[in-house]
Amino acid sequence: MPFELVADRGIPSLTLHNEMLHNSATQGDSAMSLLSTFLLQGWVMTDEHCRVPDCPVPIMRSKDGSIRFCVTHDTLPTGSSKSTAPSQPSQSEQQQVQRQQEEEEEVVVAKDPYAASGRRYDDDAARIQLERREQSSRASQLIGQKMLQRWTLLNETCPNPECYAVPLMRDLSKRMVCVICERTYLTEEQAAQAGANIKQREQSTPAVAKEKQEPKQQLEHHVSKPVVEDHSTLCEQEHPAVPSSTLPETASSVVTEPLVQKIHELSQRVPSTKDAKELKHLFEAIEAGANAVRACRLVNM
Repeated sequence: MPFELVADRGIPSLTLHNEMLHNSATQGDSAMSLLSTFLLQGWVMTDEHCRVPDCPVPIMRSKDGSIRFCVTHDTLPTGSSKSTAPSQPSQSEQQQVQRQQEEEEEVVVAKDPYAASGRRYDDDAARIQLERREQSSRASQLIGQKMLQRWTLLNETCPNPECYAVPLMRDLSKRMVCVICERTYLTEEQAAQAGANIKQREQSTPAVAKEKQEPKQQLEHHVSKPVVEDHSTLCEQEHPAVPSSTLPETASSVVTEPLVQKIHELSQRVPSTKDAKELKHLFEAIEAGANAVRACRLVNM
């Protein structure tokens, strides 16, 4: 005879408790069996729980999401997930529904003109968000490439409003560069140093300032109008010839002839050169050669 404590104060008996545990285990096994069966039939197990309190059984649904049920507390559907799916509307029905939706939208816009502007605002916001996402992806790729080239990532962003939170990088020349707009920025120390250099150049002697200004004017002239005169005419205009009676012929030919020939070669390259930096280097070389010829002639005077 089983031992049983009858409750005078509302305490359940041990027999009743064991029966409840047995029923709960039986229901759990039955639910697991049904879940396995429906999964094999193509139904989908969701992460939602039954609406009945304390029911741990997950909700099952069809593939199209039209049917949802609990295998313990809801009516079980018959057949597979595909067979219980509702029939698809025909193409004519879809077109009719689409026309009705368009007509309803037109009526809403006519009644509320602010609805169209709000929709345009949403479209613009989505477009801006997409552009920023693409820019961030491109910036990440470029930053990775530059870091492989030993560039340094800085804790400052580009001030250009078209660059959205793009961090600046320091190249091997200690310059701050944005990888998106490719602009170069100076630090406070670099800006102060540049200002000091400019001030120091302005305080130089007039002769030195004039000597530095002449090559700059010549360079601007040649860049704006890249026409090269004959090397002999160029040397005669910039450096007046020294009388032959004061310059030994042998020393002049040995020292100046290679320089004049080099000036001529550089002058021939100018018409075919389109790059401004390369033109600058050519004119600087021509100027240096002309100065060397002048110095040789002054020494032999």
